[in-house]
Amino acid sequence: MLSGNTTSPVGKGTGRGFFLHSGLMRDADSSAISGMAGQVLFHRQPKPKKKVHKNTKRRSENRESLAWGNLIDQIGNPPEGVKWIHVCDRGADDYEVYCRALHNECGWVVRAARLNRKVQNLSGTTITLEKLLASTPFSDTTLVEVPRQGNRAARTAEVCVRYVPLRMPTPSRGNAWIKEHAPAEPLLMWAVELVEEHPPKDVEALRWVLLTSEPITNLSDALRVVGFYKLRWGVEEYHKALKTGCRVEQRYYETAARLERVTGLLAVLAVRLLQIRSLADEVPDRPAKEIVPAAWIKVLAQVRKRNADTMTIKEFVRHLGGLGGHLGRKSDGNPGWITLWRGLEKLLLILRGTQLK
Repeated sequence: MLSGNTTSPVGKGTGRGFFLHSGLMRDADSSAISGMAGQVLFHRQPKPKKKVHKNTKRRSENRESLAWGNLIDQIGNPPEGVKWIHVCDRGADDYEVYCRALHNECGWVVRAARLNRKVQNLSGTTITLEKLLASTPFSDTTLVEVPRQGNRAARTAEVCVRYVPLRMPTPSRGNAWIKEHAPAEPLLMWAVELVEEHPPKDVEALRWVLLTSEPITNLSDALRVVGFYKLRWGVEEYHKALKTGCRVEQRYYETAARLERVTGLLAVLAVRLLQIRSLADEVPDRPAKEIVPAAWIKVLAQVRKRNADTMTIKEFVRHLGGLGGHLGRKSDGNPGWITLWRGLEKLLLILRGTQLK
């Protein structure tokens, strides 16, 4: 399960908008997108006029970080014989989040946000996470594919890898939930660190510190956890599909409740678009009829004058984008979220017309 959130101002820019915290479900072995495991929608609270201590904010009942734990609780326990691992970015680096995952019989892979936090080594000595990692030698080097993000180009980074077990004690300033549910012993977990010692010129060195419930006994185990974390980028693509493709931020309604309802509807369509486009990249020659509703293929094939029986998933995506305005030239690349959404809107409208007829 992969977590992420999105927000945007509404109206004329004076509204606060809302956050949508999403849990995208993917298969750990095949990376296939199974669907949406859960979503939490919440509104940002105004900042208090009086300054309060950071620990007070961290334990406030209105803190935004509660969304991580609430989403884990919403998803709940995995079925018998299935293992769920919550893969989250730095916003989830919180003791309560780990406890909630444990409470729901789930594992976790979370990127560490605070390296100065106090942890314990297996001997029980209290030490900062930063110093614990520094005292652990690197085990090997490996290559990591870093995807494009914003103005940052995609690249391959050579990184050093090390891993170490640790225990995370209960925080001295907890809250009611932690006091009731925290285990008697400090949480056992492992830290995996990737460090790029020789980055390209003018490029920020890659450094990841991942905290996980998965036992790490060798380099293969460590790289498997890194692979889990890399799957988290799929939720970023999901939010692009929802915001850029389905244009959820450009939809304005008189009440927040109406905007929330249409967001729920578009959230399902965005998952479907992401599934289709991902499979077009991963298994381009797979028959479209094994993935896409037959009615969609039939109508698209008629409009684009193609054979519905032999259409592959890659051809379906390209023709869907073509319906939305993608020119399909060799230099144009694959259809983007905007053209895919426009194509899907037209396709569904045509399909509705045929059904009415």
